[in-house]
Amino acid sequence: MERRDVYVYFWVTSTDLAPNEVSGILGLEPSQTRTLGVQIAESRRARNHEWKLNGPVERGDGFIQDHLEALVAVLESKPRELGLLRGRAELGINCVGYYYGANPGLHLSAALVKRVADLGLSIDFDLYNYAEENAP
Repeated sequence: MERRDVYVYFWVTSTDLAPNEVSGILGLEPSQTRTLGVQIAESRRARNHEWKLNGPVERGDGFIQDHLEALVAVLESKPRELGLLRGRAELGINCVGYYYGANPGLHLSAALVKRVADLGLSIDFDLYNYAEENAP
């Protein structure tokens, strides 16, 4: 049986801008934050402030490109704010897909790629494929 679990999020990392400052600049509440220096593992501390915003499409059984399209639409309403962050932080989008019993393709239209590029964002893809019997 095929199934999938996909989601996307926008991220900001910086040693300079604390999460509350990123929220103030963007005028958005984050889905998750982490502060520079906080303990993240027994022998490791965060080397950056992190600010994340989940995409507006609920995590689940969809196509990554649909999730990405919806998140880009949100970010396109903030071009000035993204510009203010760009010189002081790294910005990007992460696309995550867990696929069980399937090996789907991925299509990003030229128009969508251009929209992401116009925002000056990088895109990371974390894609995991499992045979149904090996699903976690």
